Amino acid sequence: MDKYTLRQYRHLLAEIDELEKEKKHVLDRYLAPPQPTGMPAAHNATDRIGNVVAMRDKYQQLIDTKLDELVALREQIEEAIVLLPAEDRRLMRLRYIQGKSWRRIAYEMHYSVDWVWHRHGEILRQIK
Repeated sequence: MDKYTLRQYRHLLAEIDELEKEKKHVLDRYLAPPQPTGMPAAHNATDRIGNVVAMRDKYQQLIDTKLDELVALREQIEEAIVLLPAEDRRLMRLRYIQGKSWRRIAYEMHYSVDWVWHRHGEILRQIK
Protein backbone atom coordinates (compact mmCIF):
# COMPACT_ATOMS: atom_id res chain seq x y z
CA MET A 1 0.00 0.00 0.00
CA ASP A 2 1.37 3.41 -0.95
CA LYS A 3 0.80 6.96 0.30
CA TYR A 4 -1.55 7.75 -2.57
CA THR A 5 -3.89 4.90 -1.64
CA LEU A 6 -3.70 5.80 2.03
CA ARG A 7 -4.59 9.43 1.27
CA GLN A 8 -7.68 8.37 -0.64
CA TYR A 9 -9.44 7.63 2.64
CA ARG A 10 -9.40 11.28 3.70
CA HIS A 11 -10.37 12.42 0.21
CA LEU A 12 -13.36 10.06 0.18
CA LEU A 13 -14.40 11.25 3.62
CA ALA A 14 -14.23 14.88 2.47
CA GLU A 15 -16.18 14.03 -0.68
CA ILE A 16 -18.96 12.45 1.38
CA ASP A 17 -19.12 15.50 3.65
CA GLU A 18 -19.31 17.79 0.61
CA LEU A 19 -22.09 15.69 -0.94
CA GLU A 20 -24.06 15.79 2.33
CA LYS A 21 -23.74 19.59 2.44
CA GLU A 22 -24.67 19.92 -1.21
CA LYS A 23 -27.71 17.70 -0.74
CA LYS A 24 -28.87 19.82 2.19
CA HIS A 25 -28.23 23.07 0.33
CA VAL A 26 -30.10 21.96 -2.79
CA LEU A 27 -33.03 20.55 -0.86
CA ASP A 28 -33.25 23.64 1.37
CA ARG A 29 -33.34 25.87 -1.70
CA TYR A 30 -35.85 23.65 -3.48
CA LEU A 31 -38.11 23.51 -0.43
CA ALA A 32 -37.89 27.24 0.30
CA PRO A 33 -41.18 29.00 -0.23
CA PRO A 34 -41.28 30.73 -3.61
CA GLN A 35 -40.77 34.47 -3.59
CA PRO A 36 -44.01 36.29 -4.36
CA THR A 37 -43.96 37.90 -7.78
CA GLY A 38 -47.49 39.22 -7.82
CA MET A 39 -48.29 36.91 -10.72
CA PRO A 40 -50.72 34.02 -10.40
CA ALA A 41 -49.07 30.60 -10.36
CA ALA A 42 -50.25 27.03 -10.52
CA HIS A 43 -49.92 24.96 -7.36
CA ASN A 44 -48.22 21.70 -8.28
CA ALA A 45 -47.38 20.71 -4.72
CA THR A 46 -47.53 17.01 -5.49
CA ASP A 47 -44.98 17.28 -8.30
CA ARG A 48 -42.74 19.46 -6.17
CA ILE A 49 -42.75 16.99 -3.26
CA GLY A 50 -42.16 14.08 -5.64
CA ASN A 51 -39.23 15.91 -7.21
CA VAL A 52 -37.73 16.65 -3.80
CA VAL A 53 -38.03 13.00 -2.74
CA ALA A 54 -36.46 11.82 -6.01
CA MET A 55 -33.64 14.34 -5.70
CA ARG A 56 -32.99 13.34 -2.08
CA ASP A 57 -32.91 9.66 -3.06
CA LYS A 58 -30.40 10.30 -5.89
CA TYR A 59 -28.09 12.17 -3.55
CA GLN A 60 -28.42 9.45 -0.93
CA GLN A 61 -27.59 6.72 -3.45
CA LEU A 62 -24.46 8.59 -4.46
CA ILE A 63 -23.48 9.11 -0.82
CA ASP A 64 -24.12 5.44 -0.03
CA THR A 65 -21.87 4.40 -2.92
CA LYS A 66 -19.09 6.63 -1.58
CA LEU A 67 -19.62 5.21 1.92
CA ASP A 68 -19.21 1.69 0.53
CA GLU A 69 -15.93 2.77 -1.10
CA LEU A 70 -14.82 4.33 2.19
CA VAL A 71 -15.53 1.15 4.18
CA ALA A 72 -13.72 -1.00 1.60
CA LEU A 73 -10.69 1.31 1.66
CA ARG A 74 -10.66 1.34 5.46
CA GLU A 75 -10.60 -2.47 5.40
CA GLN A 76 -7.65 -2.39 2.96
CA ILE A 77 -5.77 0.01 5.22
CA GLU A 78 -6.42 -2.11 8.29
CA GLU A 79 -5.26 -5.24 6.44
CA ALA A 80 -2.07 -3.45 5.42
CA ILE A 81 -1.22 -2.33 8.95
CA VAL A 82 -2.58 -5.22 11.02
CA LEU A 83 0.82 -6.84 11.56
CA LEU A 84 2.54 -3.61 12.59
CA PRO A 85 3.24 -2.84 16.24
CA ALA A 86 0.45 -0.87 17.97
CA GLU A 87 2.50 2.35 17.97
CA ASP A 88 3.02 2.17 14.20
CA ARG A 89 -0.66 1.40 13.59
CA ARG A 90 -1.54 4.42 15.70
CA LEU A 91 0.81 6.64 13.71
CA MET A 92 -0.75 5.50 10.43
CA ARG A 93 -4.30 5.96 11.68
CA LEU A 94 -3.54 9.42 13.05
CA ARG A 95 -2.11 10.46 9.69
CA TYR A 96 -4.33 8.75 7.14
CA ILE A 97 -7.62 8.06 8.92
CA GLN A 98 -7.82 11.14 11.13
CA GLY A 99 -5.80 13.38 8.79
CA LYS A 100 -3.64 14.94 11.49
CA SER A 101 -0.54 16.98 10.74
CA TRP A 102 2.95 15.63 11.37
CA ARG A 103 3.40 18.17 14.15
CA ARG A 104 0.15 17.11 15.84
CA ILE A 105 1.04 13.42 15.55
CA ALA A 106 4.45 14.06 17.08
CA TYR A 107 2.83 15.95 19.94
CA GLU A 108 0.22 13.26 20.62
CA MET A 109 2.77 10.45 20.45
CA HIS A 110 5.38 12.35 22.50
CA TYR A 111 8.07 12.17 19.81
CA SER A 112 9.83 14.68 17.63
CA VAL A 113 8.53 15.47 14.16
CA ASP A 114 11.77 14.05 12.73
CA TRP A 115 11.19 10.74 14.50
CA VAL A 116 7.59 10.59 13.20
CA TRP A 117 8.71 11.28 9.60
CA HIS A 118 11.48 8.70 9.84
CA ARG A 119 9.20 6.08 11.38
CA HIS A 120 6.52 6.78 8.78
CA GLY A 121 9.01 6.13 5.98
CA GLU A 122 10.01 2.83 7.56
CA ILE A 123 6.37 1.80 7.93
CA LEU A 124 5.64 2.60 4.28
CA ARG A 125 8.53 0.38 3.21
CA GLN A 126 7.21 -2.42 5.40
CA ILE A 127 3.65 -2.35 4.09
CA LYS A 128 4.55 -2.17 0.38
